[in-house]
Amino acid sequence: MEDHEEEIRGKQVQWHKEVKEQVFADEEHILVKRITEKMDTMRKAWKDAKAMQERPGSGVKPEENEE
Repeated sequence: MEDHEEEIRGKQVQWHKEVKEQVFADEEHILVKRITEKMDTMRKAWKDAKAMQERPGSGVKPEENEE
C-alpha cells in the first residue's frame, strides 16, 4: 500500500473535490482542504478506536475484573 500511497491520496482528493461540488456547491466557507482534513481526522479516530478495542481488557466490566 505504501508503494501506491500517492496514487491513493490523489484519488481521495479527487473524491473530496466531487463531494464539494455535489454536496457543498453553495457553501463557500467549506473548502476541499477542510473536507480532506475532516476525513483524515475521522480516519485517525476510527483507527484509534479500533486499536483500543483490540487491546487486552477492552470491554471488561469492573465487576468482571475482580474475578
